[in-house]
Amino acid sequence: MIDCGNRPRRRLSVLAAMTAAVLLAAPSQASAQNAPLRLQATPAPAEDGEAAPADSGADAAPGGAADAGGPRPRTDAAGPAPDRRPRLPLRPMAEVEVGTLAAPDANAVGTLDEAGGGFGVAMWDGTPAAAVAQLLPMLPARTYSRPARDLMRRLLLSTAAAPLGADGADAGADLLRLRVEGLLAMGAVEGALALLEAVPKPAQTPDLQRLRVDAALLSGRDEAACAAGDAAMRAGTGSYWAKLRVLCQLLAGRHGEAALGVSLLRELGDDDEAFFTLAEAAQDVPVPDLTSLPRPTPLHLALLRLTERPLPADALRGAPAAALRAVALGLPARPEDRLAAAEEAECIGALPARALAQVYTLVRPEGDERTAAAEEFVARGGVRSRAFLYQAARAARTPEALLAAVAHGLEAGHAARRPVQAARVYAPLLSDVAPAPALA
Repeated sequence: MIDCGNRPRRRLSVLAAMTAAVLLAAPSQASAQNAPLRLQATPAPAEDGEAAPADSGADAAPGGAADAGGPRPRTDAAGPAPDRRPRLPLRPMAEVEVGTLAAPDANAVGTLDEAGGGFGVAMWDGTPAAAVAQLLPMLPARTYSRPARDLMRRLLLSTAAAPLGADGADAGADLLRLRVEGLLAMGAVEGALALLEAVPKPAQTPDLQRLRVDAALLSGRDEAACAAGDAAMRAGTGSYWAKLRVLCQLLAGRHGEAALGVSLLRELGDDDEAFFTLAEAAQDVPVPDLTSLPRPTPLHLALLRLTERPLPADALRGAPAAALRAVALGLPARPEDRLAAAEEAECIGALPARALAQVYTLVRPEGDERTAAAEEFVARGGVRSRAFLYQAARAARTPEALLAAVAHGLEAGHAARRPVQAARVYAPLLSDVAPAPALA
C-alpha cells in the first residue's frame, strides 16, 4: 500500500490547473443590455395641428368676461369640445420577442450550488471546453490530500453552465459523463449517484445509464442496479448489458435463463472467464474459487457478493477507490484483505474514519493473538495488530487505560507510516475524556 503519511504529490499539478481555471479565468464579456423600462408617466406629445390642453381652474368667457349664470354658449361650433379628461401618457412599448425555450443543458446539472459549497454557475467562464475535457480525466483520484480531494469533489458536483468550444458550441454530453467517471474514480459513489439522479430523464444517454448501474453495484444496491438498467437491457446491445441481464436473472433465481445468457456470451467470443466462473458458481455449479482477478469490475464485485466467494488477493493491487470501498463495506474477503482495503480507502478519503474503526472491530483473534500484550502488537505491526490495538482502546474502562491504549495505537500507526490516519481513528475515543492533572 502507498504510504498514507508521506503523501505523494504526483499529478496534483493537474488539480492545481483545474482550480486555477475555475478561480482565475477571466469572465466573458457580457453583451450590453437595454436599460429597464421606466414606468413613470411622461407628457404625451400633442397631435399635429393641436396644442396640448391646458389645465385651468375655470374657463374664460368670450370677451374675457365670466358668465356667472346659466350654461355658457359653445364657442367651438365647428366641432366637439376638446377632451379635457386626464390622460395617462405612456412611452412606446419595447419590442416583444417570441421564441422557443431551449431544453435545459444536462451538462449544467449539479448537486452543489454556490451557497452549498459549489463554485458557482459561471465556474467555466473563460475556460475552453477542450481544456476541460482534457484535464478532467487527469485529476488525481487517489490523492492523500483531504483539501485536494474536497476541491475535486466540489468541482465535479458544482452546478455550472457548460464551457464553450472554439465554435461557440457547448461541451456536449461528454462533460457530464467525465464528471461522473471522476467521482467514481475517487470513490465518491454516493456523490455520483446523487449527480446522476439530478439528470433529466431525456438526457440519460446509454453511457450515463451504464455509469448509474455501476454506481449502484458499487454501493451494494444490486436490485436498484437492475431496475436502473432495465430499459437499456431491453433496448441496448453489447456484452455489458448482456452480462447485467445474466446478473439480474441470477438475483431473481432464474438460473435457466442465466445459463442461456452465459452460453450466448461465450458463443459471441466474450472472454471474461472470471464473470463466467462466478455466474456458474451462482447456479451451484461446482467450480473452483477464483485465483486471480487483477481488474475487478462492478459486475464481478456483485457476483462475488452473490456467491460469497472470496476476493482473490491480487484484486486489491491497484484497485480503484470505489472497489476498495466496496470490499471494506462487506464484500466477501479474507479479514486481512478487508482491513487492508479499508485502511487504503480511508487513507484516500473514499471511506470515513468511523467506517475503518468499525472494520477494526470485526476482526477476531486467533492463536496467541488472544493473549498478546499491546507492546507485542506494536512490535509485530500489520493490519491485524492495528485492529486489536483499536479494540483494546475501545474496551478501556478508565481514562488512564484509554490513554495508554491510544498511545500504543498511535505508535503502531506511526510505525506503519499512517500517523494521520491513526489520529483520525482514535480521536472520537478521546472526545469524552476530561482533562485532569492525573492524566498529564
